[in-house]
Amino acid sequence: KKDYKSAIYRFRQFVSGKDTSNLKLTNDALLRVADSYFITRDYKNAAAYYDKAAAIGVFEKDYALFQSALANGVMGDYAQKISKLEILTTSFKNSIYYDDALYELGDILLIKGKHEKALALFEELIKENPESPYYGKSMLKTGLIYFNDQKDTLALERFKIVVTNYRNTSESREAMDKIKQIYIARGDLNAFEAYMSSIGFDDIPATSLDSAAYEIAENAYLENNCADAVKNFSVYMERYSQGLFLLNAHYYRGDCELRAGYKEEALLDFEYVVSRPKSIFTEKALLSAAVICREMNNTDKAITYYSDLEKKADLASNRDKAEYWLMRMYFDKEEYGLAHTYASTILAKQNLSEDIRNEILILSGDAFLKEDNYNKAYDSYYALMSSNDEHGAKAKFNLAYIEYMRSNLDSSEKFIDALLNQVPSYDYWIARAFILWSEIYMVREDIYQAKVSLQSVVDNYEGEDLKGIAQEKLDLIEKLEKEKKDELLKAQKKVEVNFEGMEDYDYLFEEEEIDE
Repeated sequence: KKDYKSAIYRFRQFVSGKDTSNLKLTNDALLRVADSYFITRDYKNAAAYYDKAAAIGVFEKDYALFQSALANGVMGDYAQKISKLEILTTSFKNSIYYDDALYELGDILLIKGKHEKALALFEELIKENPESPYYGKSMLKTGLIYFNDQKDTLALERFKIVVTNYRNTSESREAMDKIKQIYIARGDLNAFEAYMSSIGFDDIPATSLDSAAYEIAENAYLENNCADAVKNFSVYMERYSQGLFLLNAHYYRGDCELRAGYKEEALLDFEYVVSRPKSIFTEKALLSAAVICREMNNTDKAITYYSDLEKKADLASNRDKAEYWLMRMYFDKEEYGLAHTYASTILAKQNLSEDIRNEILILSGDAFLKEDNYNKAYDSYYALMSSNDEHGAKAKFNLAYIEYMRSNLDSSEKFIDALLNQVPSYDYWIARAFILWSEIYMVREDIYQAKVSLQSVVDNYEGEDLKGIAQEKLDLIEKLEKEKKDELLKAQKKVEVNFEGMEDYDYLFEEEEIDE
């Protein structure tokens, strides 16, 4: 369980410190304090700190305004909520919270009885953002406003759109109820029955049975009785293949199946959800489907769902997850162009954790190395020189390797020294460094030091993989030494002179007398 009280204390200490010149950090800390208060339902303090963050406005001002407005609304301060939402809807039209703000503002104005203003906001949302998860809700709200204003023809048109496009949602249920009321008020039951038949319901009681069957399953789900929930949702789907609550039923059944470990069955339900128009379940279903496919090693399908999630996610955290896993999977598939694109996108984000940053740099460096792009690989690895984790150790080794391949032996040795001096140390990379060092010594024709480096791995490293490599290289050097020694001995024998049986040729060596 997260300790929000401690978080509030630490971040409040930071923002109340003397040095608040770093506006980004101050802005971020204020938002974290506000979020902690909001989660703990201290809405008064939450609103106050969101307002402070919005006043700085270095980043996520739209988020601060929206959250502050929500906090004001919970406290019943509707004037402040309306004021902040109006700022957001007029000054931040490109914000990801724009449609949220339009809907919230329209809703509160509707509650306050300002129907015309509310209607204008809902109509703007419908016109400007048909992909918004609030689209169906806004369509319903406009229908309700027309209904309350006794504009039944307009209301009926909107309610039918909701039923047609969102017939498996709670909005559809309410719209259907209003459609029924309108037809009954008109005294035109035949038209209502014809309408019901046209959308797949042949008689009026079917709606009541539909609702009852669904509610039985939903209650089991809400009580965390997944066994009964799965059974009852399945019965509901079998009986009502065009039911009003199919979307909910598929998502909730999929959630229960996933909890029980039935991934393939859960995937089918989530795939149904994501195949329908965007709803409150779409984002969660996309994430679940992507995770299931990834865990089942169905990489191509996982990429499809993560790509959809990246495009459709309203939560930044889900978009971040999608980008991260797309990067990882493209690296694994050796589709390095796309992998590098996602890596660059993630590295450009603010407040990126050091672990994620280091992982991305290593993945990028490894990919560039496989592409023989030593310059870019070098840059990625060098960015990890100050890191003392295993990524830092691997980076130092690969920098040494790149310099070796470039014939920069002195530079290669410097990176090896940096690796050997890193604390904490990582035996695997140290062993690989000694093997690389032996190669450097071989280039320098220092056979003795090459053998010493390899023998060190054989004697001290516990892993059989690198120990075997070191022993093979050591055996090869010793074999080459023996072959060279044998060749020298053979050459020496060739130049030896045999003097046996050469007495008859002594005259060739007689000293010549010289007359003085």
